[in-house]
Amino acid sequence: MGPDMLRGIDLWNVWGKVTCPTLVLRGAESDVLLGEHPGRKCRSRKPDLEIVEFAGVGHAPALMSADQISAVKQFLLR
Repeated sequence: MGPDMLRGIDLWNVWGKVTCPTLVLRGAESDVLLGEHPGRKCRSRKPDLEIVEFAGVGHAPALMSADQISAVKQFLLR
């Protein structure tokens, strides 16, 4: 897996159909979603998108630490 895994696949049409509140959890060390660009582009199509980034974490946070669990819990409680 790496930054080229989804090259050539356009999921923006699918993303545009998402209508529910959405939380994106991103590991700051992700080699799949690089830097701020994906968040900026996602948010431009869904302004109410919430993005939480975790320092020192790869692509997918494991949701095993208190700060990661808390982010999901707070989102679900809203």
